Amino acid sequence: MGTLHLVDFNSRTHGHRQEKRTGETRGLNVLHRAPVNPHAIDALRRSLASRRDEDGTRSHAMLLILLVTGMRASELVLLKRSDFRRDDLGPLISFYRPKRRDRHVIRLSEKTFRKLIRALDRYHAVAGIDSDHVFWSCQVRRAGIPGESEMDSGN
Repeated sequence: MGTLHLVDFNSRTHGHRQEKRTGETRGLNVLHRAPVNPHAIDALRRSLASRRDEDGTRSHAMLLILLVTGMRASELVLLKRSDFRRDDLGPLISFYRPKRRDRHVIRLSEKTFRKLIRALDRYHAVAGIDSDHVFWSCQVRRAGIPGESEMDSGN
């Protein structure tokens, strides 16, 4: 079985412990944090893609976004549908990074963008979500979703 090396798109290791780097990918900084079995990741992705329940569709959408962007969990939970958009240069995700207190932009291919949007649409349809917020905790969903205006005003 091969090893998938995690790519550091955001140079998140500066000022912290330095991982061993290699130039195998010509221009990309590849981190050797932990070996990841690509077959296990693909099997997990396929099993989640086949699930039709709320937890399965939510987990599948989360996994796709994490694999494509490499974002942190704290960034993932703050995503909004309006963060997925197109501009003159093509599709992108623009999201807030709480740790750095800034916004970050990741450009996507059209195919990847459509795949992410389909996964989010599927999750929102199954869960009955009609909101700009992408992910809801399962506990909040089961208790009932407050109105979006309540969420935005902080009440």
